[in-house]
Order: sequence, then structure tokens, then C-alpha cells
Amino acid sequence: MLLQDKGRLDEAESLLRDALQLYEASVGPDHQYVASTLTELGAVLTEKGLPQDAEPILLRAIEIRAQDYPATNPLVAATNIVYGHTVARLGRYDEAERLLLDNFPHLGQATGAHDRRTRRALEWTASLYEDWDKPQEADRYRRRILQVSSGLSPD
Repeated sequence: MLLQDKGRLDEAESLLRDALQLYEASVGPDHQYVASTLTELGAVLTEKGLPQDAEPILLRAIEIRAQDYPATNPLVAATNIVYGHTVARLGRYDEAERLLLDNFPHLGQATGAHDRRTRRALEWTASLYEDWDKPQEADRYRRRILQVSSGLSPD
């Protein structure tokens, strides 16, 4: 995640692919470590402008998550939020909105308002609305990001 945050996406992708191979060999292809790695790999690919490559990876991660956790689990929510960002980049705005808004409360309750994953979900939701030409909604989420940055809890 640190490499991704610093914009070193090629390096992050390479390390995540290496980690994925190691996890699949050591703990099996359906382990939650694999799902976590797939989730981050999907996020990196989406950020690299390759959401079409990220989508099947994230669908696999969602499938693995669903084997062990209920839909309200924060790990499931985190994966669904990354998937929501990915489908937004594919132009499927209705689907993205549902994924982002339905899963944000489950993530936010577990991680807290100031966690980087919470902030990332807010940023992706604002970006969704900007891309979808819904400026009022985008502004609402940009204000929530400012609240979090100021140490306040988002609405």
C-alpha cells in the first residue's frame, strides 16, 4: 500500500504479483491472504488505468471473501469498495455508486474516520460523482474529505 500511495504503481504491481504466487503456493488459492493481495493488486491496476484487467482479479477476491465472511464484514466491504472504484473507471456508474455507498458504513465502522482506507473510499466516491457529472454529490464528498482531514468525523 505504501508504494501505491507514493505512486510507484509498477513496483507495487510486481511485488503484489510475487506475493500472490507465494501465498497461493503456501496457504492455497482460497485463503484470505490471497484475497487481500488480489484486492490490492486490483486497486493498483485500476490506478494504472487498467480497470478491465482489475475486474476479474477483484471478482476472484470477492468470491474468496464470501467463502469465510458475511457481506457486512469490513474485509468484504473493503474489497467491494475497490471493486466499486474499478467499475466506476469502466463507466458503470450506477453499479459503482451502489458498491461504494452500500459498503462504506461497514468499512468506516471498523477502520474509523481517519483510516487511509476510509479516506480512499471517500475520494473514490467523490471521483465517481465528478466523472458521472454530478457535481453537487461530488462536492458533498469533497467536504467530507475535508472534515476527515481536519480531524472531524464524516457525516
